[in-house]
Amino acid sequence: MSNYTGVKCPVCSKKFVRDDDIVVCPLCGAPHHRGCYFEKNECAFTADHLSGKEWRPPTPETPFAKAADDTLSCPSCGAANLSGAIFCQICGKRMASGDSRQGVCQTPPEGPPQGGFPWGSAGMYNFQLDPKALIYGGLSPDEKIEDETVRDLAMYVGQNSVYYLPRFKSIDRESRTLSFNFAALLFGFLYYFYRKMYLIGVLLLVFFIIGAIPSFLQARELLPQIIHKWNLGPEAYVNHVAVAHYQSLVNVTGTINFFIGLILSFCANRFYYSKALSDVKKIRMSRTEPIDEREYAGKLSSKGGVSKSAVVVSAAAIISGYFLAASVLLYMGGF
Repeated sequence: MSNYTGVKCPVCSKKFVRDDDIVVCPLCGAPHHRGCYFEKNECAFTADHLSGKEWRPPTPETPFAKAADDTLSCPSCGAANLSGAIFCQICGKRMASGDSRQGVCQTPPEGPPQGGFPWGSAGMYNFQLDPKALIYGGLSPDEKIEDETVRDLAMYVGQNSVYYLPRFKSIDRESRTLSFNFAALLFGFLYYFYRKMYLIGVLLLVFFIIGAIPSFLQARELLPQIIHKWNLGPEAYVNHVAVAHYQSLVNVTGTINFFIGLILSFCANRFYYSKALSDVKKIRMSRTEPIDEREYAGKLSSKGGVSKSAVVVSAAAIISGYFLAASVLLYMGGF
């Protein structure tokens, strides 16, 4: 983390002190107090992200920066550090003993990073100083994916655009349908709610609920025996044939749901690609002259991005439903 001591938070205008918990915007690099960032729920300079503007340190008169003769560039990432620094404040690498002073950061290499990822064989690439690597996944902001610019799509995607944009480009260029998304496999319907693909999320949630029914029916058969073992009720007969039958259904529905999730995880990026292009096109076509870039950027960010509230609501609904079903089972068991 850079030394932001003395720099003002763009939200509360208070200067950062040494032990402040600071969050840096992944799109423009602007530092915020963590509390301020999450209270606003976005960067203070969100409206400027569309134009590709980056946050710049204060002028040399502030404590953050010094004159050109009093800085030393990192031989690894090119970041400007105070003279005498042993380790780079950006990448953490040891500074060279030679005198490679300059007042600004070195220009990052042109073109996409090696292998399409924002790091190369020389170590971690300079996310802090290269907006193409950080925001656009190594692509040019003016490059087109179908009819939409990478800049507009980056504004729409928001978080993790560095992951999605190269995949969008690959889907567009190679007409690929399959592109594995591990998060979609791991989190299932929660992932689709998070990325505002609500229809797919609801369908997967329905499959999840259907798959859970045999488990509850099996639990209903076993519940009296469990309660007896806890010395909370009399000994009861257990229909082991029914238990085995429900277990078979649990195995079948679990396997079906796993393969549905696996298949959809290979299509998740394609689904998101189609949704992003469709939404961005609708917003672009709805613009009226004169174009208000701030309003346009706000619409892209609002329509896209992620929905933490949808994840919380769906997770809370599942947990509530589980306890409700458990209560019903207890009631039906006469306990």
